[in-house]
Amino acid sequence: MTPSELHDRLVAIFPQFGAYWESADNLFRETDGSYTVCGVFSHFTHFVREYFPSFQSSALSQLSRLIEDCLTEPHTEISNDTGACFLENMISEEFTSAFVAQLGPRGRECIAELRGDAV
Repeated sequence: MTPSELHDRLVAIFPQFGAYWESADNLFRETDGSYTVCGVFSHFTHFVREYFPSFQSSALSQLSRLIEDCLTEPHTEISNDTGACFLENMISEEFTSAFVAQLGPRGRECIAELRGDAV
């Protein structure tokens, strides 16, 4: 999955992320407009922290499917960036338990590994 494809999928799930991504305080876009998968996930982390309480369960289900897709092939750029640039940032939030409860098996396994829990 390319950075652009990831961005587009996140905006399809969370339309308000489009404007959030375009904001002037987005530090994850280069001056030429380019960005990485890690950059998309990193900025999305800020979005989730700010808006998680307002997320609909249907959007969280779609996000869970997206995360499962990203984690399908271990040790790839998309899988590594999903863990390091997004899921790792979600493990110490007030809403972590609610977030993890929405994840599929790959997402929960990744969170457990990041926390150092027995899987």
